[in-house]
Amino acid sequence: MTRRIIHCVTAIGILALVDGQILSAEPNPVDRARVAEHLEKLTDFFASDPYQPDGGWHRCPKVDLADLYRLPDGDPLRLNALALARKYANPADLVAPIDRGPGYHEQAHAKLRFAWDVLVKTGCLRPGMRLEEFVAIVGGPCEPRTVDNVTFVEWRYLSPMHVNPRLQITLENNYVKTIKH
Repeated sequence: MTRRIIHCVTAIGILALVDGQILSAEPNPVDRARVAEHLEKLTDFFASDPYQPDGGWHRCPKVDLADLYRLPDGDPLRLNALALARKYANPADLVAPIDRGPGYHEQAHAKLRFAWDVLVKTGCLRPGMRLEEFVAIVGGPCEPRTVDNVTFVEWRYLSPMHVNPRLQITLENNYVKTIKH
């Protein structure tokens, strides 16, 4: 009996020690310089001419913005990323009056993916928003459709490319229920 008590007390002590170490472990600090560098690479790429030999669309920089989402609300780097994302969030703004070819379309795809990813992951686009708030950020949607009492609203970049970016929400009583991008 006493042996069981000793084992239980020992196990509880070990668990408390492990739990304390896990809870006290400091998360990796945010690498602000890396976030700034990656945002600068994206800004330069988005501003480049996709047909220049040194600025081709196939040179989309590989960036990791995981630290961006760990920055506190109101942080200048986070605000810069949100401003850049808002600039490229509306597919209608990126459609050229004439087809400018695959380089232009690939760059537009990268802009939309970046914009929608940042806006969703920072909570600027989130479930619970009114449709009007959503439209104020990403622009006018394609025609809504209803299937089995679920209303789907989409934003698409229409180009002759095989796969095009799409942002889709479902609505419930004119409020966003789900977001897919």
